[in-house]
Amino acid sequence: KRMKTGIVILNYNDSETTINLIRHIKGFFSLSKIVVVDNASTDDSYNRLQNQSEEYGFDLIGASRNGGYASGNNVGARYLIEKCQCEIVVIANPDILFEEELLISIVDNFMKHPDYALLSGVMCDPKGNIDRAPYRNLNSYTYDLADCFAIGRYLHKKKKYPAVIGSGISPVEVIQGSLWAIRSDVLKEIDYLDEGTFLYYEEMILGHKLKSYGYKSGLVGIPFYHYHAVSITKSIKKVNAWKIHLKSKCYYERTCNCVNGIKYFILKLFCFLSIIEKYILAFIQDARS
Repeated sequence: KRMKTGIVILNYNDSETTINLIRHIKGFFSLSKIVVVDNASTDDSYNRLQNQSEEYGFDLIGASRNGGYASGNNVGARYLIEKCQCEIVVIANPDILFEEELLISIVDNFMKHPDYALLSGVMCDPKGNIDRAPYRNLNSYTYDLADCFAIGRYLHKKKKYPAVIGSGISPVEVIQGSLWAIRSDVLKEIDYLDEGTFLYYEEMILGHKLKSYGYKSGLVGIPFYHYHAVSITKSIKKVNAWKIHLKSKCYYERTCNCVNGIKYFILKLFCFLSIIEKYILAFIQDARS
């Protein structure tokens, strides 16, 4: 008996991209249910999705507010678990594509390896090149400090995250948030996604929590394709997005790495300076263009 699997697609002002993904996956026999959560879109996304829900066979839920990535996906995950009795919950950004082979492999590996709670594929760009960071390691305090500034981010980009297409499960600490699958019983055990962030660091917090509970995360050696933040770049300007990123960074360090008062003060100072740097870099870029 295969494990009953449902997928959550979180939409915000991007119904066209969401429908494109649904059109691609609606015939997957390994998917028992597709649910779309409209995260309080400010355009006519909800009406567009509602008009096409019957044709494409998905359930539509309108969130009462836009509480961010974790909040919106929790709405869909709870629906799949409580109303549909799904044993596996897949979380997918609208701006990705994957083949059913990946989903079948994930389900099969969950059945074979009960110690794994979270699985994904190998993230690639639309041309099929493996992303430079198809997974992450849990951030340390010093990593997050350095990441506040352009030089630190430049050095971090030089770090290689090896991933192989065609291999078995590769254990990793943090799976990228664009596409992942989790056992429903584990998701309930950890009380779903932490809603303390609006955007960014959700997968870092999830990876930390799963590790603390004794569960494993991994990649199966099958690709999926990410078109990188189509929805985000449409709705959030770069500097504002960076401010949200820094706020999530502080939340992660406080709740997961449990930094003391002095370290937290230093981190907040670095974040303040980081915003100034971001404005300066944006000004320089605008002046050159």
